[in-house]
Amino acid sequence: MTDAYQNRSQSFLRAPAISTLDLGVGIHRISATRAWSGTENNGFTLPHAQEEAFMLSLQLVDYSGDILLKDRKLSFRQQRANELQLYDYRRPWSANLRSAYDCVNFHVPLEALNSALQTSEKRRVQTLRYQAGEPMSDPVFAALVRAILPSLLRPEEANLLFLSHVSLALATHVADRYAELALPRATTRSRLAPWQERRAKEMIDANIGGGLSQQALADACGLSAGYFARAFRETVGMPPHKWLLVRRVEHAKHLLHRSDIGLAEIATACGFADQSHFTRVFCRLEGATPGVWRRQHRYG
Repeated sequence: MTDAYQNRSQSFLRAPAISTLDLGVGIHRISATRAWSGTENNGFTLPHAQEEAFMLSLQLVDYSGDILLKDRKLSFRQQRANELQLYDYRRPWSANLRSAYDCVNFHVPLEALNSALQTSEKRRVQTLRYQAGEPMSDPVFAALVRAILPSLLRPEEANLLFLSHVSLALATHVADRYAELALPRATTRSRLAPWQERRAKEMIDANIGGGLSQQALADACGLSAGYFARAFRETVGMPPHKWLLVRRVEHAKHLLHRSDIGLAEIATACGFADQSHFTRVFCRLEGATPGVWRRQHRYG
């Protein structure tokens, strides 16, 4: 018996009456199980298999019992009819089923939620936001449960296309409402958004003389320094420090063309260490010294 099958079939509940239905196909399909008992003091659940999945449980009647998370008893006492309770199969937990119950439990693999994500950023579900032991009201989820109850009662009449539709609707709703998404990992293909590129370039131009750190640029763009550096290079075609040199030379060309300021003064105004530094950088980018460039363009 595989981990997924043990949890999907809800065999650890030891319920006297149980009905399980797959809502789709494939290894990451969502399954629904209706489990019920008309008697009280049903005892503790058996240990469940730990896997990358969640159990979403909706009670059809008022239920009371105990929940233990890593052997620590939670404050949970009652789950009313139509309330939703979330359980993480990645963590060890158990329940003492004190009262009669009638519930529909969904086995939802993490990959099923990732498949339902409507995002172009390729983010992934890290976990679901919920407070262990605190039932929640979710009318949309309750309506989806009601929609498949006839299929759970008469699985031989179930329409797989309809069940697949409900499965996608359920996964999309859960991902939209409860998912906590992990940020996409930075790659060499990361790019700045237009506003981030504009903001970074404006800051560089405003600090042409120096004194601007890469961390300050990254903070202004809401990014980590490493991510910003990779994204800037991918977007602009060069790292930030080289772009600063390009902008310094452009500013210097403007002064050379429009003023009679000496080369040493221009070097200082544009943030170069000295005239020699200015000449080396200018010659490398423009193919001529500042003096030659000025004579060629002064009246152009």
